[in-house]
Amino acid sequence: MFTSGSMDFIQSLICGSYPNQLRDNDERTRYFKNFERIFARYDEQDVADAVEITIEREKFLPSLATIKEILDKKLSARAEVERSSLKIAEYSKPRHKIDVQALIARLAALKEKKYEQPIPRKLRTFARSLWPDIPDSVIRKNLAILTHYASTDMQLDECGNKVQLYLSKNGEIVERVVLN
Repeated sequence: MFTSGSMDFIQSLICGSYPNQLRDNDERTRYFKNFERIFARYDEQDVADAVEITIEREKFLPSLATIKEILDKKLSARAEVERSSLKIAEYSKPRHKIDVQALIARLAALKEKKYEQPIPRKLRTFARSLWPDIPDSVIRKNLAILTHYASTDMQLDECGNKVQLYLSKNGEIVERVVLN
């Protein structure tokens, strides 16, 4: 059952959106009596939301079946979300014991900065092809630039301009453009 305020809101929403299509008083009364009869069992907020969605989509006055179809889709989507959230809650239980001590040890190593990021073999090979005696600490320090140029084959653009990489004395890689 609709409250008078909610029904007034829905009527003003529909009549305001389609002013030329419900001019006849008898037709308007018949439309909204059928509207109340069809949607009386639904929550008035859901019906108002469905009417707003319908108004956004429809260019002309929507039939009550169109509004009901949108309302049913909205309610079935809500039911599906509730059903799937229940499944997630059921299956999220861990199936084995989690070794918390190992996690704590990793976090402690990260805090003390003892953790070293592993270097991919391809990247190490690329860096050693440029500088045969480069240590892993310098590779880790310049990981981003080495990864970029290892993937682009040291090419800057489609014109064939290349980049030369130099290793400075403080262990930073400097890039210089070589124009063709």
